[in-house]
Amino acid sequence: MASAYLPLYKTIVLTMLRRAEVTLTRAQVMDFILTSGYTNYMTLQETFAELSAQGLVREETEGGRTFLHLTKTGAETIDAVGETLRADIKQQIDEFLTKNRLQLRDESSLRGDYTRLPDGSYEVRCDAYENGRRLYGLIFEAPTEEAALHLIDSWKKQSAEIYADLMTRLG
Repeated sequence: MASAYLPLYKTIVLTMLRRAEVTLTRAQVMDFILTSGYTNYMTLQETFAELSAQGLVREETEGGRTFLHLTKTGAETIDAVGETLRADIKQQIDEFLTKNRLQLRDESSLRGDYTRLPDGSYEVRCDAYENGRRLYGLIFEAPTEEAALHLIDSWKKQSAEIYADLMTRLG
């Protein structure tokens, strides 16, 4: 049975996506909504499904994370109904986004994923994003899944140094 509060939850999600400086993941949005006590996990899953089915949000899965993108229709919708959201909820959203700004940025800016190749090795893709656009990326081949995971972990820890070194060497 659909919750009578689904429009509220959808408005909260759309507001978060509109106000965030980076692309948010489903987990990041869930963290805010669940820890704030607005609803439960199952109702939130229903909320995401409706947002996607209505074309308000586009989901993109990469590296085990699902990124949420506000569509043009979603932006128009939140522009039209966003003022109906209570001021205290907007303030909570802004506080969450401000408090977690660096973590949200890091999680959205640095992405790594791998795919198993027919010969049993793994192709590893490491990308850096800025303002929602791919800044640069690297593709490696790793002999094992463990090596692929290690490359992704190292990428997330050292991407700034890697970028600076590449720019120095290529520039």
